[in-house]
Amino acid sequence: PLSRDDRRDDVEAAKWFLLAANQGHQNAYVQLGHRYHRGLGLEQSDEAAAYWFYQGATHGDTLGMIALGGLYAAGRAVPQNWKIAVSWWRKANHHRFIGDAYACGLGVARNNERAVREYQKGADGGDMSSAIQLGHMHAGKCASPSDDELAYTWYDKAAHQGYPEAQLALASLVLQERAEGGPISAYMWARLAELRLPSVELRTLAAKGASEAARRLSPPQIANTDVLVKNMIETGSEPMK
Repeated sequence: PLSRDDRRDDVEAAKWFLLAANQGHQNAYVQLGHRYHRGLGLEQSDEAAAYWFYQGATHGDTLGMIALGGLYAAGRAVPQNWKIAVSWWRKANHHRFIGDAYACGLGVARNNERAVREYQKGADGGDMSSAIQLGHMHAGKCASPSDDELAYTWYDKAAHQGYPEAQLALASLVLQERAEGGPISAYMWARLAELRLPSVELRTLAAKGASEAARRLSPPQIANTDVLVKNMIETGSEPMK
């Protein structure tokens, strides 16, 4: 929960963003939309968020385009319309969300090859959420070619940048003996993911992966890896390649 000082700071910031937006300062539009969307310093209002995201989007702000697309996808304050959502994401060149639309057939015809191309563009541009999705497509036999090595490559890249979903996926791939690494590596990645994932469901999966890997390890190996993981969590560092 926010402290009283944090709430007061949010109220003060929202006041200035509202003043700037009403005076036509375009860089305040999306900030204001975000604050209405989250209820930060202002009463939460999807309608007001949609208005300011639209102002940002129509003035060329890519974050406004992405956020507005998200509202259309969810049907919050606007009618749910995936085609409109995808059109805004296209304008913003948000390859991850466009890829999701093609992978799921939402607003566009389902097309795994197109989804992979979009994820590839995002991953090549440094977006690790796209890299993880690209890994899922290769690992889940949804990509052509279906390739565990490519799945490992993209999971590994995101895992080393601290993305727990990728760390969980990497541990799973190693435990299935679909990638090199061994049980120590699988245990390390699964424990890192378990300690970082906010989702209870994914955290449970990570804990199961860690338990499975631990059964293949000796007590000293588990203890040494736990010390390593604890140090990485405390220092915010990642495993060395």
